[in-house]
Amino acid sequence: MAHPAEAGVAESRVPASFAHEAPERRAAEPPKAAPPEIDEALLAAAPAAKEGRTMRDTPYDAIDRWLRAPDTRLAVLAGAGISKPSPSNLPTAGELMSHMVRGITSPAAYPAASELLISERPNRRHPKDFIRFELLVDVLAEYAFDARLTFLDPLAACRSPNHHHGVLAGLIERRRPVLTTNFDSLIELACVERGFRPVVAADDADFRSVAADQQVLFKLHGSFEIDGRDTRESLRATLRSIVVAGNHEVMMEAAKLAAFERVVRSHDLLVIGYSGADDFDVLPAIRNVAAPGRRILWINHHLDEPRLYTADALSSAPTDGHGHVLAERVALLDRLVRSGARNPSDVLLADCDTSEVLRIVASIAGIAPLRPGAPYAVDLASSMERWFARRLPREEDRWYVGAHVLFQLDRYDEARDLLAAVRTRVGADHDRLVKVMQVQINDLLRHANYGEAKALHEESRPLAIAHADRGVQASYWHQAGYVAYNFGEPALFGHRWTEARQLFRQALDSYRKALRIQRKAGDLYGTSVTLHQMALAFSRVTAPDRFEAMERRQRFVLFSLPPPTLAGRLRQRGQRTVRSLKERLLPLREERSLRKAERCLREAMALAKKTGQWQRYLESEAQMAAVLHLRRHYRREVQVLKDVIPRAALLGNTYVIGTAYGQLSLAYRYLGDLERSTAALSFAMRTVGPLHATDFAGAASALEKAAGAAKIAALKARLDALTNKELENLALGR
Repeated sequence: MAHPAEAGVAESRVPASFAHEAPERRAAEPPKAAPPEIDEALLAAAPAAKEGRTMRDTPYDAIDRWLRAPDTRLAVLAGAGISKPSPSNLPTAGELMSHMVRGITSPAAYPAASELLISERPNRRHPKDFIRFELLVDVLAEYAFDARLTFLDPLAACRSPNHHHGVLAGLIERRRPVLTTNFDSLIELACVERGFRPVVAADDADFRSVAADQQVLFKLHGSFEIDGRDTRESLRATLRSIVVAGNHEVMMEAAKLAAFERVVRSHDLLVIGYSGADDFDVLPAIRNVAAPGRRILWINHHLDEPRLYTADALSSAPTDGHGHVLAERVALLDRLVRSGARNPSDVLLADCDTSEVLRIVASIAGIAPLRPGAPYAVDLASSMERWFARRLPREEDRWYVGAHVLFQLDRYDEARDLLAAVRTRVGADHDRLVKVMQVQINDLLRHANYGEAKALHEESRPLAIAHADRGVQASYWHQAGYVAYNFGEPALFGHRWTEARQLFRQALDSYRKALRIQRKAGDLYGTSVTLHQMALAFSRVTAPDRFEAMERRQRFVLFSLPPPTLAGRLRQRGQRTVRSLKERLLPLREERSLRKAERCLREAMALAKKTGQWQRYLESEAQMAAVLHLRRHYRREVQVLKDVIPRAALLGNTYVIGTAYGQLSLAYRYLGDLERSTAALSFAMRTVGPLHATDFAGAASALEKAAGAAKIAALKARLDALTNKELENLALGR
């Protein structure tokens, strides 16, 4: 199953027959509109390549030459778009998701939510402003208790391969590598119709056992079944299943990644029916392979006038207001050229008919067409409604799930509206009421409305404490700790030392209660979150004593009268002695608390890795760097930050990247490396752009104060001449 961003790549309908007509003849037919958000933007951004083109030379002629070149070693990467044409007639991920989103949102919320299904739209605010197929499946699998993903059954039931599958089966028969992100068994069925059974590699063990000379189909995201055997455990349809522990650059199992890289490194890659929005695994795997002698041709399915783009045209791909490239596949191709992984002449993007391209492939390879089977028909709307009726029968249950999806996408207004609607429906149902209240508390905490959160939290106390669900109880204590911690922060910086001490200790006590419940319940994700928050509390619990001691040392008392009585003088002397002893022991207490914070973060990271929660892992890892800074372990801090940065880049978290470079600059400064410190700070400011550049003004001033304004100005002048890549390499010590 390819990504929901099939719009513009696979959503446009392909003709039912195999389109044997010449391109000129088919161009006269009424074109079927492709989503303008992608194609028109691309066409406006980059003129078609005209080098070496004659009057009769069309993009299809160029593709024909590309495929017929004597040194061509063809491999194909296929996405969900190939299963769209008849007789398969399978829905794309985008169509499937449209029904899913309609099911979990109210009619009022649906229009805004449905816009989030299009990744490549002009008004996209940031990389997260898009509903990933895997995110939606994650939430439905958890809240609708559908671990086997039965809503995908219409895809599994199809037994009618089309001409696209037939050509790919012919390539497999000739031992050409074919890789697919699809879950269905249509390519395998086409192979059987051609008289052979392919070796299907669907999980890591399969990829370890395949031999180079076998007729292999590589199913990168798993398969519903293999030779009639249920293999749904191999499906990589959720974020938790795609994200694999142990590799922060490519979220793919080791053997699968090794096999994928071998194919990409040694073959010319033709990409069809695939949007390129699988930016956790497939795209990073391609990006990381340096193959300057090999070519890549990406087919962007398009039924209007065919166009061809060279690598030179890709650099002007459309971007949003924050500078993020909208077209993931365009960004990948551009990066391959700029990084030197591919030669500019070996990278092409084509807007054309996928069926026509595969007709050319079949002609060159001598692959005969399959006999068309019976058309497969599925009423997707009815199928999804039946699934919702079984899994989430009440409308308020569906809206509750929808609110969770929207919260994760920072669409707080729409999420709050859904929760408000849910709360009016649940009435006296205490079970549902307390769960909705806890989600509302989380929303208030996200927006730093701590007063309202505390009031609602106290209101929910009797319902939560008496609730039989351990998850509800744990959430109550976790939220209690979070509220106390966030009231402790202003008390600390308001010099209310006693209040701050009490609140931070109260936060630790609440987190401990939550942790005990979560561990008994086996809640690994909740445990990871609570451990992360405990680490924050441990790193703060001694701060009131430290700040109070600093303030006391800064006071300068000119004159003070001694107490009038001997007992008073003795008491004053005893208080000074105790205070002095506490201040002497403070570094030891601080170190002990920070070591506890570090242990909490290590365990939190291990659990986040185990459950595939990489955003959570990233947050804990970034906090680990902050704890190491407080412990003055600057070299270890640098190493951790060097791991944080690529992980944040993979997750599209630009702000974390900028913050990490800012912290890296500070660590380098304490290590005495002014050049790298300046480089890291300069790159941070380039990364976050003008929107957050002011966040680093204090760091820049401190650097100038430490090394001298003239010296830093000279360094900056030299570093400004470096490209982003050169500056990044210098900052990371590459």
